[in-house]
Amino acid sequence: MTSILPILLSFAAFLLSSPPAAPDAIDAAAMGSGRDLPPNLLEPIPSRGGLGEIPGADPSLTCRRMLGSPASRAAEEEIKLIRRRWLGTRRDPAMRAEGMRLLREMTAPTSLLPMHAVLREEKDDVREFVLEHFASLGSPGQAALACIAIRDADPSLRRAAMRRLTIPADPGALAMLDEALRDTTHAVVNHAGVVASHLQALGAIPHLILAQATADTISPGGGAAWIAIGTQISYIANLIPIVGNNVATFQPVPGTVMEGVVLQIDGCVAYSYRVDVHRTLVAMTTEDYGQSTESLGYDPRAWRIWFNEVYVPFNRDRVAAIRAIDAAIGTKDEPAPSGS
Repeated sequence: MTSILPILLSFAAFLLSSPPAAPDAIDAAAMGSGRDLPPNLLEPIPSRGGLGEIPGADPSLTCRRMLGSPASRAAEEEIKLIRRRWLGTRRDPAMRAEGMRLLREMTAPTSLLPMHAVLREEKDDVREFVLEHFASLGSPGQAALACIAIRDADPSLRRAAMRRLTIPADPGALAMLDEALRDTTHAVVNHAGVVASHLQALGAIPHLILAQATADTISPGGGAAWIAIGTQISYIANLIPIVGNNVATFQPVPGTVMEGVVLQIDGCVAYSYRVDVHRTLVAMTTEDYGQSTESLGYDPRAWRIWFNEVYVPFNRDRVAAIRAIDAAIGTKDEPAPSGS
């Protein structure tokens, strides 16, 4: 794709020669997807080593940090107590309302995912309350919603949580997305791809490239498969004596020997293609770049070459052009020097 730098520079020259415009109108004309471009889209994917975190992610809001701590275990016990005393199908509406009031007071990040884990099998009013409660809690709540949207086994709960994720993506949601795209469970990574599409998280593009297909080593504890091509020849391997009154004989024990070739397959590698991740990657890159990337398929080498040699220079041109426009607008807005 040809560089857009000459076009945007021409637009900057037009702004300098045209009558002054309102600041909002100028900014709207200069705005583009490149203005808030994540910094990791300006640097090539390294040939060795892993990727950094998705830009903007809050590393303190991950499943590992929000679950498994003493605080989260204490919160889980408290939530179970509230469920036993105030919730349940036999409780009257007033008691259930009091239970939800007590739950509403639990706002610590370490109490959110335990709350969902304990109450996810309750009636719909409680499950909806939990999701709405999370939606009101800023970054920790967005992190909890993203975790549910990615990792819960119930598709209806995943969809309900995803509807409550804010756009642009919150740092908490980006942290959960980053963690999930590094997971080894294929279902989790696929669900993360769906969430990345919903959030339009451009900063996740390098992670999606590396996560769309994996090579998994299979260790079955023996030959994974074998093929035999040959001829079996029978022979008498042994004789068992049989003795009776005035009688003696032998029972033959037949054996076989094979002549030919046996092919045994060990150390297999299974390629897993994560379709949802791939679809999100193609849709996001096609929309942002302006040309279809579907022809790259699942080939990680082709994607890496495209990203490093095409997409990164394209993004750098965008940023340079926008800076040139901003500089031109700033020059135009400066007061004219006073003359004699």
